[in-house]
Amino acid sequence: MITVFFIYGLAFFTLGTVIALYPKKGSAFAIARHIRLVAAFGLVHGTHEWLEMFERIYGAGRFPPVDLFSFITLPFSFSFLIFFGTKLIRSTKGESPFLKWLPFVLIAAWGLSTALSADTLRTGGILSRYMLAAPGILLTSYALMLQKNVFRKAGLQTVSTHFSAAAGAFLLYAFFAGLIVPEADFFPASVLNYANFLDATGVPVQAFRALCALVITYGMARVLGIFDWETRKTVIKALDDLEIRVEERTSELKEAKDKIERSLREKEVLLQEIHHRIKNNLQLISSLLSLQARHAEDAIYKEMFRECQNRIMSMTFVH
Repeated sequence: MITVFFIYGLAFFTLGTVIALYPKKGSAFAIARHIRLVAAFGLVHGTHEWLEMFERIYGAGRFPPVDLFSFITLPFSFSFLIFFGTKLIRSTKGESPFLKWLPFVLIAAWGLSTALSADTLRTGGILSRYMLAAPGILLTSYALMLQKNVFRKAGLQTVSTHFSAAAGAFLLYAFFAGLIVPEADFFPASVLNYANFLDATGVPVQAFRALCALVITYGMARVLGIFDWETRKTVIKALDDLEIRVEERTSELKEAKDKIERSLREKEVLLQEIHHRIKNNLQLISSLLSLQARHAEDAIYKEMFRECQNRIMSMTFVH
């Protein structure tokens, strides 16, 4: 039994640790906003089972603080499942005032019933399984089944299968952890209890709980793969967007280059035209000066016209 309690606690503690450490920030999936509650359940309930193991080793009642802490961690852990189930169902199916207040009603009812009981620790522990464990685990199982349908419609069949495995394991766990309790003098604890279950099956109920815990941990750990898939999809989309922007920018730069080249060619043609016209005009002026020089009678004027003509021809050659 010590080994069973150790494996039982280790499975849930591993579940809590893996979920708590797994990167989920920025995810668009609804489960990412609430799965930390499952991590809290795993860590707290794993601790509770190890406290139960401690009591089995050293005997219940020898360390009252351990007994008290074990009593507190049991309802505390299942409260996390109640909040997880109700929050995820509301995120998937829409807001519901009933589900919003259900966790507080269940916790208050358990607290009041425990306070009014004669044997607070024992009766409170049994009632925590009836009033918190069973509803919380069933709500969690239903919430995971809803997620299974969501991911199946999205084409993620493998992830959907892991959700089914986790949901089915939680459903069985609701029976073993929520209905099979220590023996008490009130129904149904007087019938569905550890002793009668052991007599009927020959196996302690904690072994079945540990098996469910292992399947739950495996299923939920595989479900976390959706965040890797989402990250890869985001990266691929970002790379595709970057490639599109690069192609658009390349196209814009090519168009700008072509435009500049066209503008340069137009300016070159314009400059050639200007040069040609200036050269023609200078030649025309030189011809007029030559004509005027032939009609001039004074040698001085002829020399002046000839000098001007030579300067204009020099300008023509330089241009």
